[in-house]
Amino acid sequence: MIFKTDYGSREPPPVVRGKVREIACQTWTTVEGKLTPLMFKMEDEDGIIQKFDRITLNFAEVKEYAGTISHEFDCYIIVNGLKVNVILQLCPKTLKWYLVEKQIQTNKTVTSS
Repeated sequence: MIFKTDYGSREPPPVVRGKVREIACQTWTTVEGKLTPLMFKMEDEDGIIQKFDRITLNFAEVKEYAGTISHEFDCYIIVNGLKVNVILQLCPKTLKWYLVEKQIQTNKTVTSS
């Protein structure tokens, strides 16, 4: 969905499961054009800018959500000594980066006895 005003258009970020936050990301680009996230910064709930530079990249892929291209990087980061699985997402059309905290889904069935 695109919202148009007299001042141009604004597109919402692609929908991915999990909590989405806007971030500032530093990347490395190879000669072939492949991106690798090196470090990112984001504002926490208290308004403090946090820096995350220990990123372990699992895999990267290009996805399309409702016609909008998105580059997604499945990563592990260290938060307070814990290893957390997140997705770093680049929307090339708007040049904005997002962090998606992945939700763990279990397929447990509850049976009553």
